[in-house]
Amino acid sequence: MTGRLKALCVFFVMYILLACGCSQGGGAKQLCTDFKAAYIAEYRGQSIKGRMLYGRQGNFNLTVSQPKTLEGIEAGYKNGVLTLSRDNISCTADEAYIPDSAFPSVLLRVLNGIGDGRAVFEHKNGEEQTYSLACENGKCKIVAGTDGMIKSLSLDNPKLDVSFSGVTAI
Repeated sequence: MTGRLKALCVFFVMYILLACGCSQGGGAKQLCTDFKAAYIAEYRGQSIKGRMLYGRQGNFNLTVSQPKTLEGIEAGYKNGVLTLSRDNISCTADEAYIPDSAFPSVLLRVLNGIGDGRAVFEHKNGEEQTYSLACENGKCKIVAGTDGMIKSLSLDNPKLDVSFSGVTAI
């Protein structure tokens, strides 16, 4: 009888260990890939501010609030079609017509790489996790919180630094 009780206790303890996961605290939380946030970007010497929404299903919406000359412009990508609008005027174009070096195109490529699961965890430093993503012209560095919400990303070529605030999952 005591042999069966010991075996039952061992199986119970093993079940608890397997169910809880031994390495959960030390590993990286998966990046949140469907989110909306405010952003501040430095792109090729220009400061751009606004709000954005990104979803892995191909939805990307970018609104610009600064600089003043671009205030109110919205760029929306959905199913390979780009819609640009400002002050109730809107036009659409195939995504291929937009230059690869355009700010929304560069940002979208990085976000698509994250959404595709290609970002690789590098290390954890306190409340931040760092990931890298192989891009066409080098690596993109992604910093996220321990909750998986992206805080910032930076790319060397073309030079892009984006900080996110108020990030919420959608």
